[in-house]
Amino acid sequence: MPGTDNCLREQGIDHYAVVYHPQSRYWHFQFIETAVILLRSGLMVALALVGARGLRRRPAYNRMSELSKSI
Repeated sequence: MPGTDNCLREQGIDHYAVVYHPQSRYWHFQFIETAVILLRSGLMVALALVGARGLRRRPAYNRMSELSKSI
């Protein structure tokens, strides 16, 4: 594709740069990713427990139980 290459050169694009993380930083990124996932899952569990406690503390409204008390 000579036409495409010429068009890119006219726009000032004369090379491609590939950015990557070196292999020596693999475990560093793995620990960061694991920490983020554990923090997010801990937050979700905490929110679920708070929500479950809130539901447990509120008694269910039962109209039949009130009717039996009034009779």
